[in-house]
Amino acid sequence: MNKEIKNKVLIIAADMGAYHFLLPIFKKFKKDKSFDTQFYVNQVIKKFIETKKNNFIFYDDKKLLELKKKINDYRFGIFTSNAKKKDEIRLMQYFIKNKILAYSLSDNWTNFKDRFKLGPKIIIPNKIFVIDRIAYQRAIKDGLNKKNIYITGSPYIDSIRIKSQFLKNKKLNILFISEPLVNYPKNNIYSNNYTELEIIKRIIFELKKQDLKNYNFYYKIHPNFKSINNRIMKELSKISYNTIQKNSFAESIKNKDIVIGMKSFALIEAGIKGKVCLSIQNIDQKNDNFIGNQLKISYPIYKLDNINYFLFKKKYSNNLSNLKRLKFENHNATNNIYNFIIRDIKC
Repeated sequence: MNKEIKNKVLIIAADMGAYHFLLPIFKKFKKDKSFDTQFYVNQVIKKFIETKKNNFIFYDDKKLLELKKKINDYRFGIFTSNAKKKDEIRLMQYFIKNKILAYSLSDNWTNFKDRFKLGPKIIIPNKIFVIDRIAYQRAIKDGLNKKNIYITGSPYIDSIRIKSQFLKNKKLNILFISEPLVNYPKNNIYSNNYTELEIIKRIIFELKKQDLKNYNFYYKIHPNFKSINNRIMKELSKISYNTIQKNSFAESIKNKDIVIGMKSFALIEAGIKGKVCLSIQNIDQKNDNFIGNQLKISYPIYKLDNINYFLFKKKYSNNLSNLKRLKFENHNATNNIYNFIIRDIKC
């Protein structure tokens, strides 16, 4: 048996969220010279990431077909899971069929079962790594077997430096992050949520009441989209605004005071980095399972009528002490995941 081939590692990221969560894992295994580690990244997100210092392989459908032919070259694979994009799940299925170890890093707290669906089947890897106890309990409640679930923490959250959260600029810099809620089935409570257009309309309605000297408004296009939706563009044209598309999320939130979204993980990241984050959802508080609100990283808004208060009237206090209480497995997620996998391959 060729030892060098069997120590080949595949890590694959289908979107920006997966890329951020898997990058620390890639760097960890890359340092271990006993492995030949490859990081396959969807070419769609190439323009958003730094490529000069990293040897990524950007894939398309053709590359994936080539990869499947070489599947037996790999010792194990590390994936995330996306309820819409199934590139990773299909590839993970090949690993499992060929009796190659497959691991999945869950980068969120919701839709666990849907993330592993491939048609009528549920594709379960050898181990599913989740962020914390809340994610663990939700995954079990969602129908996953607890024998496959392990709490490790989040490699990406570990890499984010916690900063104090309060408004710093005299002229309010407001960022809206586009967030298509396409991952929810029709019978899900979020299927009746506010649309992005409804939220944008109300925000602009409130901004038009203000003096332009009081704010700057920025709209960040979602990485899945090439341009702004025409109906949203029509609403945005009613005010002065700036579009952000190619910048990384870290660059996008720089010097911003308030970040507005629905239930994106980006709100959690922005909150930890010291931004005031508003999560707007058309639901009852009891049905709100967005972890950013539960951990008090973001401020929930359940009615559009309350937007004006949170933008221009609420006094925000420094919540650094609250953020410091956040513990995701002692901020050692990358090592936790690495050690789990090393123990498996030594058995």
